[in-house]
Amino acid sequence: MIVSLDSNIFLSALISPKGIPALLYEAWRDDRFVLATCRYQMQELRDASRNPKFSRTLRRDQVGRMMNTLNRALIIHPLPRVHSAADPTDAFLLDLAVAASADYLSCDGR
Repeated sequence: MIVSLDSNIFLSALISPKGIPALLYEAWRDDRFVLATCRYQMQELRDASRNPKFSRTLRRDQVGRMMNTLNRALIIHPLPRVHSAADPTDAFLLDLAVAASADYLSCDGR
């Protein structure tokens, strides 16, 4: 099973290690599914983790470990950019899900 997760899932997993996003992240790390990601998403995670609003909640070493772990994922490159979304910054998730033939797409943890 191939799954694409919104970047907020990853950040939430670090912020709240007992929440559902953390359980999803751990399930992937336990090889319960194949995670699809792309370079764009990885850069989005790097950029978001450097945002001052996360400076008190995200530790750089945690983010670094997560980024290193994401290198194990199915990385779609190049990512075709063909879809649009109500939030243009989320359009890549649709492209990613289609390109990876994902079985599931979680847009923001809701």
